[in-house]
Amino acid sequence: MERIKLGVFGLIRGCFALNAAKLLPDEAVVTAVCDFDKSVFNDYTTSFFTEETKVYETFDELIHSGIDAVILCNYFHEHTKYAIAALEAGVAVLSETTAAPSLGECVDLVEAVERTGGKYMLGANCLYIKPVHAMKKLVEEEKYGKVCYADAEYVHGKTKGEVISGTGVEVDYDHLHWRQTLPATYYNMHSLGPLMYITNSVPKKVVGKVVKAHTQPTTKISNGVKSFVLTEMDNGAVFNTTGCNSVGTTGKWFRVVSEYGTMETPRFDGNDGGLTKLIEVGSDTHEIKTTNHTWSSCNAFTEEEEKKYSEAIDGAGHGGIDLLLFVHFIKYLRGEEEAFFDVYRSAALSAAGILAWYSVLSESKEMTVPDFRNKEERDKVRGDYRKPFAEKYSDITLPCKVGDTFSR
Repeated sequence: MERIKLGVFGLIRGCFALNAAKLLPDEAVVTAVCDFDKSVFNDYTTSFFTEETKVYETFDELIHSGIDAVILCNYFHEHTKYAIAALEAGVAVLSETTAAPSLGECVDLVEAVERTGGKYMLGANCLYIKPVHAMKKLVEEEKYGKVCYADAEYVHGKTKGEVISGTGVEVDYDHLHWRQTLPATYYNMHSLGPLMYITNSVPKKVVGKVVKAHTQPTTKISNGVKSFVLTEMDNGAVFNTTGCNSVGTTGKWFRVVSEYGTMETPRFDGNDGGLTKLIEVGSDTHEIKTTNHTWSSCNAFTEEEEKKYSEAIDGAGHGGIDLLLFVHFIKYLRGEEEAFFDVYRSAALSAAGILAWYSVLSESKEMTVPDFRNKEERDKVRGDYRKPFAEKYSDITLPCKVGDTFSR
């Protein structure tokens, strides 16, 4: 079996892919890397290189170096243009964070995949947390009937006196980092994303609300520290999710409520992907069942795969889920399975976060998420490139603070 040749764009987060490739040398090899910040080429990042890894100065050189796929680990808001360039060069794409930062770019990305026939997958690693897989299995079996409601919370907490920032310095309005203007609803890959996977559903309508910071950090312009997004799904269920919150205790929590029972993860049962337990409660017996899952018992891997990859999982990041993401991407590239987060679901997930922010800025007005498979639906948001990200504050085209004026 020929190894997949990979390129990695962005080395700080991209080390997860370099590490995974070294752990699975018979399946993939990273032959090309690129990062515009030369300071990231240090003893830590280069320790993941092999003799076959070459450094390229530009992204164009990277995607024309003979690679089969590129893993985008660059800035949160800049994936779309690089994904499109790669697809047009005949290179498959794994996008590590949000598919697109604006509705117009959601459309452009979808149509680039349709135009080129290329492969695109979102790197939503929280899909591979054990109880998330276990919930998906139970939902598919309809153990507790149809799903009616679900919760998901993702918190990166802070201690007293700490500030959340991508730069650690006071805001320079002429050189903004994306974290300084990130709205609280946008980072929904770890909350709404897993719920979509568990229930095989897609967002249709969203309503957003944001909690404002009591004390505004000098390193941040956006003033929302906690978001609540109510999402009506195409299966009729309603989900209550967060973006990435900065208040509360760090952790992830998922709960799925069906007609005859509830499934959820324990709160604070390990951060960094270390969740293993699933709690089930039947509405008739009220009996509480707690299962400590393995990778095979939750259907993330078969028993043979769990044995095959056990050593590699132990050496991978985020409690092993980075390795599972990598393996499933390789399977997708080989045509052995489909990507759940294909370009259509990925665009819908991004759009849900964007439109939830539109809702926040419009006094929590309900917003409709386009069906990106439908050209007429895409046409409704085509050309809407407004976004809260720019290098200069004066170039931002969408408000990034609660209370700023907005018109759709």
